[in-house]
Amino acid sequence: MSYPKKDHMWSSDQAASFEQKISEKVAEILRQEYKGIPSPVKKISRKTGIATTTIKKWYSGQNPPRLVHFLILARHYRAILQLLLEAIGGSHLWEAYDLLGDRLKTAPDHVKSTLPENIYSAENCTINICLPLRIASMLNQRQIWFLGQLKDGDRTNVDNIVTHWEVSLRTAKSDIAEIVRMKLIRFVGARKTGWYETMP
Repeated sequence: MSYPKKDHMWSSDQAASFEQKISEKVAEILRQEYKGIPSPVKKISRKTGIATTTIKKWYSGQNPPRLVHFLILARHYRAILQLLLEAIGGSHLWEAYDLLGDRLKTAPDHVKSTLPENIYSAENCTINICLPLRIASMLNQRQIWFLGQLKDGDRTNVDNIVTHWEVSLRTAKSDIAEIVRMKLIRFVGARKTGWYETMP
């Protein structure tokens, strides 16, 4: 017995309209995220590892991200993740994800310990960086924050650790020295005017 073939594919016009909406929304989110911040395209590139020439097309709303790039963006930007989940399952899927996040905040410690940790917070510092668990377990929160700042393209130095984390200069220097020793960052330029950057 044969079954009639049913074509559920979108028409080319529907697909083009959807892609256009995604392009506009991604551009809007990225512009809002980096509003008033210099060199936003370079910062996005450093954060995601995606080429600047590709990001420029998203930032201007010229093209939507390819699927692999969309997933990378969703991992780094909460608003992009929301856009992705709502595109898949409407507002209900995003609401379920958001509710799950709230539930996990009050979950028992043995449950939290099984979850991947890529966001750390201090009273006035938010850290958002993805690190292998082996490396993250060897670093304190200040060091992870410092790495996150460098990944975002900021020329953060020892003074920033002292200011943001209210620790001594000696402690801040010790934090950075340890990350250098682990070959996660390096110092570039002259001693007084140089800066730190993440290792490739």
